[in-house]
Amino acid sequence: YQVADAVMLGHPAEVLQRLRQAQIAADGARTGPAIVAAVAGSVRQLIALSAAAPGLSDADLARQVGVPPWKLRTLRAQLRRWKPAQLAQAVTLLADLDARVKGGLREGEQLDAAQKLHALERDLIALSVE
Repeated sequence: YQVADAVMLGHPAEVLQRLRQAQIAADGARTGPAIVAAVAGSVRQLIALSAAAPGLSDADLARQVGVPPWKLRTLRAQLRRWKPAQLAQAVTLLADLDARVKGGLREGEQLDAAQKLHALERDLIALSVE
């Protein structure tokens, strides 16, 4: 989730640092799908927050977005740097990245571990600088 927070706040250097720390901590285990899922979850929360009706109480808004009330402050700060078109692009990019880190987009297009890590780093850094 630290990678997702760095992406959403627009800190590319921290994204790279956190990704590499996760790889070291995982000791060879596949972390790509979990990291992509965490970032996608953050994007979904921002989309839900941006689509919420104005005037809701924090409790109602938190319920609608699916987060605890304390998380709304973080989400509001993150949402300030994202335009609706950027969120839509993020959904598309993350769907493509998810397919690549899980195996490949088409039959016979399997990526090796280094290629998956490169795709993960490249795409998440790109998201963080939008």
